[in-house]
Amino acid sequence: MKIAFEKWHGCQNDFMVVWTNPNEAKFLRSSLQRQAPQLCSRDGLGVGADGILVLSKEHGNELPNTLTIINQDGSIAKNCGNGLRCAAASVYVRHQDQLKKGEQLDQVELDVEGREFLCQFLHGQKSNSIPMISVNMGPLRLNEQNAWHTDAMNFLNKDKIAPFAKQLGDVFSADIGNLHLVFLNDSAQSSDALFTQVGPQLQNTPHWDGINVHMAYEANWDDDELNKANNALGSQVGDLYEAWVFERGVGPTNACGSGACAIGASILSQGFANRDEWIAVKMPGGTVFVKQIDPSEGVLLAGNAEFVFSGEVEI
Repeated sequence: MKIAFEKWHGCQNDFMVVWTNPNEAKFLRSSLQRQAPQLCSRDGLGVGADGILVLSKEHGNELPNTLTIINQDGSIAKNCGNGLRCAAASVYVRHQDQLKKGEQLDQVELDVEGREFLCQFLHGQKSNSIPMISVNMGPLRLNEQNAWHTDAMNFLNKDKIAPFAKQLGDVFSADIGNLHLVFLNDSAQSSDALFTQVGPQLQNTPHWDGINVHMAYEANWDDDELNKANNALGSQVGDLYEAWVFERGVGPTNACGSGACAIGASILSQGFANRDEWIAVKMPGGTVFVKQIDPSEGVLLAGNAEFVFSGEVEI
């Protein structure tokens, strides 16, 4: 059986996007789960991707309402900021072709494993391009709000990690459906080599089965880039932070949407940024933007999604 797919990426976090209907979805889901390692393989045998996004559109509906996120290893994910933006961008392009001249699509709501995510299109860019997409990633628990926070802090004080404490800076624990440790420091203390050394040592503990680790520091804006960001978002952007990402089960990666949310919430909790403005988080694969008006509200994650190519694959 051949299926059509699109290839999209958000900050170089790339996905196969497959459209289907509810009658086909169950079959496709199980089949794609089994074949995900081969389809996502980058060794020349597959399409090459970090995961597969399956959008389901019921007969008679204008927009799809269900999204299944299949990881590279075939497991099902409950949240993926970059994947949600790529799926929403695919919906935007297909639906935009059906709209009358002058009309525009403002939002799409997607159910991921029983959890609703609102994806909004920020029409700050020109009408002939794909707008930046904002996703409400839901509430985030920070530090003492996490039952595992004390264990995490105790573990960080053990011999293997203690020698790096001053270089790592302030540490925060975050849970936004997956677990994160965030280190905030200044650029003089930051180094990719240090991060690569520390990340693996935080994976195997009695307290968690792997964890996402991030190190971030405040950086300076280039005026042109800041103006572009303001125009794309249609609102004011505040501080810029550069970050490294170490993802659970993967290692150093180009980007992590939920990780950017954890970084942004950590920064805001210390009063380092204005809650009325977007915080820019620049990762190796690109820049995303985070906003949380109130600690009790969901974290907004905004960024671009880019089309790569389309094709067919045998499953």
